[in-house]
Amino acid sequence: APLALRSSPSGIATWNPAFDVTPAELITGIITEKGVVYPGADGTFDIERFLADNSKVGVKAVSPPQGENQGDLLTTETVGEYVLQKWGKVKGAFGEGGSGKGKLEGEEINGGNLNYAFVVKGWGGEVFVKQAPDFVKCLGREAKLHKERMELEIKTYETWIDKCPSVTKYLPHIYNFDVSNETVIMEFLGDCEMLEHRLIEKGGVDERVARGLGEFMATTHAATHISKVGWSEGAQMFADFRNLGLRGLQLEYVFSKAWAEGGEPAKVLSEDEDFMAGVEAIKKKYMEGDGEGGNLALCHGDLHPGSVMCNVEEGKCKIIDPEFAVYGPPGLDLGSLLSGVVLAGQHHKFLGNEEGREGCKKFAEDFLSAYREHAGGLGDDTVNGIISDAIGFCACEVGRTALGFAGGRLWMQFDDAELKGKALRATVACAKTLMVERGKGGEVL
Repeated sequence: APLALRSSPSGIATWNPAFDVTPAELITGIITEKGVVYPGADGTFDIERFLADNSKVGVKAVSPPQGENQGDLLTTETVGEYVLQKWGKVKGAFGEGGSGKGKLEGEEINGGNLNYAFVVKGWGGEVFVKQAPDFVKCLGREAKLHKERMELEIKTYETWIDKCPSVTKYLPHIYNFDVSNETVIMEFLGDCEMLEHRLIEKGGVDERVARGLGEFMATTHAATHISKVGWSEGAQMFADFRNLGLRGLQLEYVFSKAWAEGGEPAKVLSEDEDFMAGVEAIKKKYMEGDGEGGNLALCHGDLHPGSVMCNVEEGKCKIIDPEFAVYGPPGLDLGSLLSGVVLAGQHHKFLGNEEGREGCKKFAEDFLSAYREHAGGLGDDTVNGIISDAIGFCACEVGRTALGFAGGRLWMQFDDAELKGKALRATVACAKTLMVERGKGGEVL
């Protein structure tokens, strides 16, 4: 049977008129007997002009208007000029000698699964530019995906800052968002490294980073939690952050694909009734929430260590890429982050690096301790439920990443084939234990 997603949290009474009202911003085209009417640059539909232009034609699609850079993918050759076009918004990122006249140099940053990314430099400054194409970058142009996901990312940043201004220190500064071609120009975090790389290379991370991440998640979850904002606002946030396109990707890759297509190594999981029952239970929470009582908050949606930039010398961290944002179970965010910590711990275990492994263990302890401290207003039972769910989400991520179903995130990359095989089997077994014993919370890590 096809999967279905709830349109509102459990426990919400709804009234469904014969014709629902679709928000104008969700309409990308109006199909008529004369063709398809697309919105103009200002988002409005000029139906009169369309009818005048197409009065004598049959079914015909009129191409969307081509505004500035509309529909064009930026390249290293064009991204510098693009930033110059936005000079009034971005000049603060560049040195005093910057005039907005001349040339900026663009360099592509590889590694992301979905989007194109660049660093643009000049006049002693630099910015980060990210553009969402209408496909999944790592899968190619045939893997179509709505490019409007970038709008949801910006909306997520804005909601976090509005609901809990104290977390601004954990977010990159946004200079400009161009909805016409789904491109954002933001602070370039050149003094930071990806937390994922740090965990793999060292294991240990400054306690301030771990605790900062715990504070960020707890603060944003508590400020947007259904128990705090109420059912009316919660239902609106659920609708605003349904994110069906990217949620569909997660339903396939996090909860289904790895177990079905992972071959012999996956059978340890796919043939285990307790593990698969756990997957179904966690998937249901992801799709529907947490029953009548509700355990929902605005979640980053994909907060693995690759979505965190950190500077361990300064003890700071920045959260990036919230385009998978959903109003869903908070355990999703904790589990995504913890999955990277678990995988790093396994990596160091098979390298024989006990110090690195212990560093990962301490990171998890500091992170969960800070989360409990800052989410205390939700109550112990709710927080315990969140952490239990987190271990389940963590199990899914650990299992599918170990089996090679996590896009560009590659762990356990040992040159020795025998060692790599041992690490894979042990990590898959670890995923099974995490899922089956998730009720123990952080103790099972």
